[in-house]
Amino acid sequence: MCTILLATYVRGRRFAVRVGSNLSSGRAIDAGIVQGSNNELILFNIYVNGIPSPRNCQTRLCLFVDDTVVMSTGETNDVTAEHNKYLQQLGKLLITWKIKVKADKCQAEYFTTFRKIPDPPKLYRRAINWSKETKYLSLTLV
Repeated sequence: MCTILLATYVRGRRFAVRVGSNLSSGRAIDAGIVQGSNNELILFNIYVNGIPSPRNCQTRLCLFVDDTVVMSTGETNDVTAEHNKYLQQLGKLLITWKIKVKADKCQAEYFTTFRKIPDPPKLYRRAINWSKETKYLSLTLV
């Protein structure tokens, strides 16, 4: 029943673009959800909550609406290897599911008492630069 309700919500929608006083002809919307709608966040959460969590207990995936954190804890050498391994798997899954990640918005933060910082983690084979502070759910991690 829920599937039928959602299908009727998406099916048959049209859009037009206004520039000044000119309005384009209407076009059909083939896919997607209306941004700003009440159902947008619910449907997005249903979609992304199918992302598998890491299998090891040192790495954790935290999802809230469109904010995602991949956290890892443990010994330096082990944790960076496991973290990168999961990011590689996650990258493949995001490509398969056609979820785009803005690489310039990705941040990595490393909490340690050691002076030597390991190489930064990678997503899509691109390094995510270390940050001195990161904001997540209105909290600033320093």
